[in-house]
Parts: sequence; structure tokens; C-alpha cells
Amino acid sequence: MLDLEWQLAESLLQKADKMSMGASIELRTPFLDLRVAELAARIGSDAKLPHGGPGKFVLRKCLARRIPEVANRPKKGFSVPLQSWFTGPLRAQLEDVLFNPNAAWRAHLNAKLFRIAWEDFQSGRWPAANVFYALWLYEIWHREVVRA
Repeated sequence: MLDLEWQLAESLLQKADKMSMGASIELRTPFLDLRVAELAARIGSDAKLPHGGPGKFVLRKCLARRIPEVANRPKKGFSVPLQSWFTGPLRAQLEDVLFNPNAAWRAHLNAKLFRIAWEDFQSGRWPAANVFYALWLYEIWHREVVRA
């Protein structure tokens, strides 16, 4: 019930709305229909999430009757196109931060190998967008928190 009263309206629905609009996707929230929500509130937690079983058990059973190919499909989220951003429009911004002579990573990593890794990433030989994203965040955090 806490989710209904606080988290949905103040957080989850706002984020879903912004993300779907930002990706030009029409988003529907059919399970927020009042009658569906009231029914779900009356179902015990053990029926919704059995021990050792898949989540959303009741929902999956209902879906399996009408659209079985969807009932047990794994979740699919919105991917962030870091690879194309970091090799395209954000490349210069990333390089300004990561190749700054005072970059914090320099105390931990070999600069020559770092440059090779960056070139491999830029050429597509190494799909390491998450690595460089983490390093970028580390540099920003280090600049704002540690050096502040």
C-alpha cells in the first residue's frame, strides 16, 4: 500500500512518463485501473510471489490463457545508447574529463594502456561503454566530492 500512496505518483509514474516521452513511446499503465488495483490488493502476497517461483505469478497465469507467448517472456528494459553517444556526440566531453592531466584514474591505471583501451573502444574493437561510463562518473564524483 505504501507504493500506491507514495512511490507510484511521486517517483515511478513520473519517471516512466518522462522516459517514454523522451523515447517517443506511448506508455499505458493498465494495471493501475482502480478495479484491477483493488483486486490485486485482495490477493495475498504468497499467491503473487510464491517461494522459489517467478514473480507476478497470478498475472502470468492470467496472461498464459490469452497470450501464452508473453506470459513467461523475460523483462525488457530501455537500453541507454552509451556506445553511440560516447563515440559520437559525447566523445569530446568524455575526453575532456578522462584525459585531463589531473584525472583521478591516473593514480590507479596505466595511462598508455588506458589510451589503447580508449582507441579500441572508439574503433569498435572493444564494446566497453559501461567501463568508460563508470570512469566518467568516478571522475565527476572525485572532482565534486573528494577534491571539494
